[in-house]
Amino acid sequence: MDFYNRTLDCPVILLRGWGTKTYDPTHHTWNGIEAYLKGAGIPPMVAQYHRFGSIEERAQSVIDQISQRYPGWRVHLLGHSMGGLVARAIAARCNLAFRVLTVTTFGSPHRGLKYLGKLPSMDGDGKLAAIIRDVFGSDLGGVCNITTEFMERFNQTTPNNSTVRYFSWAGHLRFYQVKYAALLAVVSQFHRHSDGVVGTESAAWGPDLGPGVHLGTVEGLSHSKIVSAELFAKSMTYLRNAELEP
Repeated sequence: MDFYNRTLDCPVILLRGWGTKTYDPTHHTWNGIEAYLKGAGIPPMVAQYHRFGSIEERAQSVIDQISQRYPGWRVHLLGHSMGGLVARAIAARCNLAFRVLTVTTFGSPHRGLKYLGKLPSMDGDGKLAAIIRDVFGSDLGGVCNITTEFMERFNQTTPNNSTVRYFSWAGHLRFYQVKYAALLAVVSQFHRHSDGVVGTESAAWGPDLGPGVHLGTVEGLSHSKIVSAELFAKSMTYLRNAELEP
């Protein structure tokens, strides 16, 4: 497949998920898409932030980074998993030093993860939160930010920006994929269909989230494998169309 028959004029900002290391050259979330972007002559930027930070912590960090590197530019935001929620939080802001054209999410828990509902709140002012902040440099607020309860509030308080175009991708694993059978045995108790981490019903954009387009639920793709150059290439037409809009 020819991935390089289309291009973009605007930079693409890549936002990783919760718990992912800042950068590991041997196992990097965005390796495939970075290579594709560079091959197509599109400037990529991998945003850096604390691997355990909350959505708010990450969003502010990314805003500062984009403002410094691309002031006055139009940009595309791509988010994997929790990174997609960070992208939405940024796109909803007013008075940015740059303009967000599109938000594209890959396996993002827009409606939360049901199996996290039993976790104690760690992003408050209690003793547990204080200890965790001392040890990890963060209160691990991010994991509390992807419960169904938190995402209900997030979706109400983070409306779509009418000037931004929203897109999503989801993965769907099957039990016959032996490598993921044990994981699916647990996750399927909460999400009937999933990519092994995020339920497809949570990852797929829908009318309840506002105007947007779900580009596809891909059979056989796990939570990590959904971040692929091929899926990004299939997103290119939508991103390019957004650049051409007045």
